[in-house]
Amino acid sequence: MAKIRISSPRVTDNNVDVIVESNKFLLMRREVAIPSTIMTLLNKSGELWVANGHNQHRCIPKGMRIGYAELVNPTCVNTLSEPLSHEDVTEERARFIDYTLMLAPTLNEE
Repeated sequence: MAKIRISSPRVTDNNVDVIVESNKFLLMRREVAIPSTIMTLLNKSGELWVANGHNQHRCIPKGMRIGYAELVNPTCVNTLSEPLSHEDVTEERARFIDYTLMLAPTLNEE
């Protein structure tokens, strides 16, 4: 694991608490993950732990979206929903179907 410096240009306040969730497609494609966490962004930036699940070094280019964040609301239970693009949904559906066929190959004989 390593700590990296992150920024969030969409945050308008200087010092805010955010809940952060990893980009699941980044995890599946590159084996890079961010533990779900609550962190404070000071001047729209902060440090975040990143785990590399692969045995080789991984480069995270500047500007790459590695996760999703939403402001913490202290008066309620906070949840985070990851927005999906059409390509991501299509690709994940294809992977799910392939995985299902791998587990039960007779499904495609109907």
